[in-house]
Amino acid sequence: MVNKKETNLEGVKAMARTLLYTDINRTAYSPMIVQHPFTNTGFTMVMRNGIPQCIDITADSNALHEWRQMVCEQINSSKSAFEIYMMTNKPYGMTFLKYAAHHLSKKDFSQILADAWIRSENPNDDPNLPQAKLLSLFQSAEPRHLMSQDELNTLNDLDTTVTVYRGVTSFKATPRNSRLAP
Repeated sequence: MVNKKETNLEGVKAMARTLLYTDINRTAYSPMIVQHPFTNTGFTMVMRNGIPQCIDITADSNALHEWRQMVCEQINSSKSAFEIYMMTNKPYGMTFLKYAAHHLSKKDFSQILADAWIRSENPNDDPNLPQAKLLSLFQSAEPRHLMSQDELNTLNDLDTTVTVYRGVTSFKATPRNSRLAP
């Protein structure tokens, strides 16, 4: 899936700008809480004539345009794919990765995947990425870039066979033994 040696940063930026122009999804708590790849609130600050002002991007199309222009400038001035990824609203990290993957080097892809997996509240229930797709993302990743050096050293020091125990509530508990083989 991901075999690029170099990230196509311009391709990542173009994809991010496309996500930026998706609709803002209102919630029961809007404008305070919204869902969008680049924000989780309808209120934001912009500079007008050198003075910071709070705007509601859900109520004013001019404010929305102004906010999008500001975020677009941040995307355009980014020096790395990871920097753009970090601008995304947490629930959209895996979605960003899904659409940016074909522009990313294997290293960048793997590092963003590792971070997105941790940042996501519940990646196994992401409607944009079925579990089979998540599995394929991890299979495409470079294991050494999914971990810190300490984690990689610990992994390399493990025995060939490792017994894994998983804690579950009594509601879902079923007796079974699992062995993880290489």
